[in-house]
Amino acid sequence: PTRRSSDLDSGVNPNSPFLKPWLVAQEEFVPPQYRDYSHGSFVAGLVCNAFDLNHQDQRFPTTKSKIVDVVAFPSQGGLSEDQLLQILEDVVPKYPDVKVWNLSLAKDKPPCSDDSFSDFAVALDQLQDAHGVTFVMAAGNYRNTPFRAWPPPNLGERDRICPPADSVRGVTVAALAHEDRPNSAVKKEQPAPYSRRGPGAAFLPKPDVAHYGGNCTSKGQYSQTGILSLDGGDNLSENVGTSFATPLVSTLLANVTDAFQNEPSRCLAKALLVHSAVLRSEPLTARLLKYRGFGVPGDIRNVLTCNPWSATLVFEPLVLPDKRFVKDGFPIPACLRTPDGRVFGEIIMTVVSEPPLDARFGAEYCRRNIDVSLGTY
Repeated sequence: PTRRSSDLDSGVNPNSPFLKPWLVAQEEFVPPQYRDYSHGSFVAGLVCNAFDLNHQDQRFPTTKSKIVDVVAFPSQGGLSEDQLLQILEDVVPKYPDVKVWNLSLAKDKPPCSDDSFSDFAVALDQLQDAHGVTFVMAAGNYRNTPFRAWPPPNLGERDRICPPADSVRGVTVAALAHEDRPNSAVKKEQPAPYSRRGPGAAFLPKPDVAHYGGNCTSKGQYSQTGILSLDGGDNLSENVGTSFATPLVSTLLANVTDAFQNEPSRCLAKALLVHSAVLRSEPLTARLLKYRGFGVPGDIRNVLTCNPWSATLVFEPLVLPDKRFVKDGFPIPACLRTPDGRVFGEIIMTVVSEPPLDARFGAEYCRRNIDVSLGTY
């Protein structure tokens, strides 16, 4: 198990016999009398052992992560953006070995804007850059009934993602249904009825990826179709939400980061995650991209290795303005060439970059674009 995952939530019961062995440390910002461990324990259980808690369903990650638990959310009342940022500014520098921070939180309104990025997202981007970490955050839940079916009705902007899910540096996670019943709003593998959709600000592709968060009826009932984890009293519990798809990606990304002998860059870790999702998914469409991002990444072995009949080449160049990176003489196996020298097969290229950011430019917050091609010039 890796020590590189942290959960900022309502907290984990420090006396839990199941979760205590996984706690590396706890940072407490809520007095004991104002704590409710239900949500935090549910998320923590999924970070630690989602696979076994969910009947060893092969679609759930087998990865397990230790946790720095940040008790931030009180049982009653909310937490302002400024308060949340202050907590993150306090705890992130204390744990330099923690590279992945799970943020199973999202605002309900207002939705992301077409022409500017939220102040909240900008602040989180600055924090991630300052400390070399990645925030994995929920796309958020659309809470108005009747919940969405599939194909989805037009809800205008009401089910669009809200801050801070528009963070450029972060990984935003949508939810899919892993089970269905005759009265479920959607079928298994379809976008969950409550999961908010993209795009992000300035039409940035958001969410980045998806994972399983449970299914429900149009009225929000989820018996036998929810995700399983631990409640605040160490009981097996069932629930649904993008909050519970998010830790599945957090624990996977933490273990991807930990698997390298030399710590990979944030770009490389994110690229491997997205590339795995694309390889496993049905052909991408504009509509699917808005609801489930690039798909569901595979388990750790799928992310880090290839099938015997495929190969993945990784290039991580420094791309400067007005400069080009070219791989000349691209390696193509002889078995994929026809007698006249042409090539047949499937090539998928995933490009992830970290452009300079400047919020003064509104929709042009990302200050560099990278063009990529398999063509000729």
